Amino acid sequence: MVISQESAFAKHMKQAPLSGIYLLYGEEPYLVQSYAKRMVELSVEPSARAFNFHEFEGKNLQIDELASAAESLPVFAPVRCILVNDFAADSLSAADSKKLKELFSDFPPQTLLIFSITGFVPDMKKSTKWKNFKSLVEKQGVVAVFDRREGAQLVKFLQSFAKGHGKTISSKVAQEMIARCSDDMAKLKNEMEKLCAFAPGEEITAQDVQAVTSEGVESSVFDIARALLRQDLKTALQKVDALFYMREQPVNLLAALSSSFVDLYRAAVFIQDGIPCTELAKYYNYRGREFRIKNAQRDARRYHVPFARGCIRILSEADLALKSSRTPPRTIIEEALVKIMMLHAAGRTAR
Repeated sequence: MVISQESAFAKHMKQAPLSGIYLLYGEEPYLVQSYAKRMVELSVEPSARAFNFHEFEGKNLQIDELASAAESLPVFAPVRCILVNDFAADSLSAADSKKLKELFSDFPPQTLLIFSITGFVPDMKKSTKWKNFKSLVEKQGVVAVFDRREGAQLVKFLQSFAKGHGKTISSKVAQEMIARCSDDMAKLKNEMEKLCAFAPGEEITAQDVQAVTSEGVESSVFDIARALLRQDLKTALQKVDALFYMREQPVNLLAALSSSFVDLYRAAVFIQDGIPCTELAKYYNYRGREFRIKNAQRDARRYHVPFARGCIRILSEADLALKSSRTPPRTIIEEALVKIMMLHAAGRTAR
């Protein structure tokens, strides 16, 4: 069985006691981890975990050890729970695959086996081994897929968290926080913990968010792009410096910056052709990130398509250099920013 809706899986979890085989994965590792943790809590009492709970790391998992744990009877409890973190299906040998099939085909009813994938998202389309493993679990147990929460769902998450800590946050401020920080639930949770500890009043305000929270990569990169477009190289380089100080990966930084200029290019093309920018959502995945369309629309009205295309070319060349040359990543990124500003200045002079 495959469950692709979070609400459906939450309903499924109310069955007690839980048992059988589960594979949990998806784009939102926070949800995967949260539901796996909840399943463990529901199936095994804390006082009995020394006897009835086993945890394995998938990278070094021995299938024989897993089978031995699964086939053991629970001690003074209805269920024995096994949690496997980041199972490496791609590394399974033919012999281990056969052992797994044998274990799953006659799986002990008193055992709950959870495969929790949070360190990566398995490619079920391209990886034959992952595809086969998913199919095996699907036939014998439950596959649960957790997509990222979007707009209203994330706002509700923040408001619920705040309420649990004796605070409130309005929908508007919550949306501003998501745009500033990230739509990553783990990061949002960390920032909310800081806010709940810092906010002097019962209500978390926009000023609190600005004072306490850390900007996410997307927000910082948007500021970099805006700084370049207004010929403010100093601010752009300061933002880059802050991201490197936070040890943000250069590849991720450049990817986010490229996405920002791709948004600008798309919006510029739509405006040039007389198409409302709101139509972008019909052709590209902006679910839960509609603010990116609004930002791109605002900026694209002042810039021509050739400029946006030139920016993408510069960033593409920087990406190639980042992955193939020995030039320091920071130098490559800063050179790309200078080239974009020079391209902008040349365009203004030409007009």
